[in-house]
Amino acid sequence: MTSVAQAVASRAPRPRFLTRAALAILWWSWAAAFVVMAQQTFGRTSLAAVIVAKAVVILLAGAAYVKFARDCSVEHAIVVGAAWIVLSVAAELIVSTQTHHAWYGLLGPESSQVVRDLLLILWVASPAVSARRS
Repeated sequence: MTSVAQAVASRAPRPRFLTRAALAILWWSWAAAFVVMAQQTFGRTSLAAVIVAKAVVILLAGAAYVKFARDCSVEHAIVVGAAWIVLSVAAELIVSTQTHHAWYGLLGPESSQVVRDLLLILWVASPAVSARRS
């Protein structure tokens, strides 16, 4: 490799880990807040309305993350989705511990395993759905 090629390679953009981590947490926080609002708004009317509202919010958050993270590969997006699951489980555990009763606002009710599984898949897959490159 010539010295010119080395200089160009050394100036190549590097992944900005902290920026992407902050974006992942920011968009997860946004999604979590709106998922809880959807639960409070539609929770008493219809389970289908709650599922649709939560799915739309989670998919929009995934698309927003991919748009602002730039050059987001499918593999990177799946890792972010897995991190979102960890954050969601941690948030549910913290709220349950603080309120001294079970809280299922982010991952769905324990009584409906199908809904819970659907929301788990959505949290993981939502960033990857919008990613364009692998």
